[in-house]
Amino acid sequence: MGSIAAIVWVSIVVQGETLSPLANQPPAQGQEGPAAWLSAWSTFAGAVATTVGALLTGGALLIAALTYRRQVADKHREAKDKREEQAGKIIVRVVRRMNGQSLVDLKNPTSLPIFKLNLYAIDEDGKVIDAQPLSKEVVVGDYEGHLFDDWCRVQSAYAEFTDSGGVAWIRTSKGTLVEKGKEPEDFDPREMWQPGDLMHTWETWYGPAGK
Repeated sequence: MGSIAAIVWVSIVVQGETLSPLANQPPAQGQEGPAAWLSAWSTFAGAVATTVGALLTGGALLIAALTYRRQVADKHREAKDKREEQAGKIIVRVVRRMNGQSLVDLKNPTSLPIFKLNLYAIDEDGKVIDAQPLSKEVVVGDYEGHLFDDWCRVQSAYAEFTDSGGVAWIRTSKGTLVEKGKEPEDFDPREMWQPGDLMHTWETWYGPAGK
């Protein structure tokens, strides 16, 4: 709104400088007295009214353009939220079991399936364990993944999958969600757990009774 006020103020100043001679010009030949000055002021006032009307119209158009831009941005945000509705509920986990084993799995709490799942388990060197992902074409509900005997072997995990709307995603065990093909330049799905990071344990997810 500040830009609109500035435009209006500059326009009024410019128009005032342009129209001021109309108000100050001497009466035309043959015109004398109040009638002549009234005619001149009427001309000046009409010009001002026309200028103000044009400014108001321009301001209304600017407001309409800004409103449209905001509406488009809101629609894009709503579309993005809708795309993430299912994918945002998918969880990739590295679960530390009390017996020294580690479980890499995927939780899909939605009623919709996901497709073309590739679940990658990452070792302490940042490499995919066994050099290949755990793959499944269609996953309805949870996917158990794989149970590793040595829990120190698994440091992180991530999944690539396609949601029920046909959008491909990458989900990491640290919770990062990125639409595939739109990854930031510095994005690395092998997000390694650092000292101090919370590791999921069997009790964290299932409770002391293991349920």
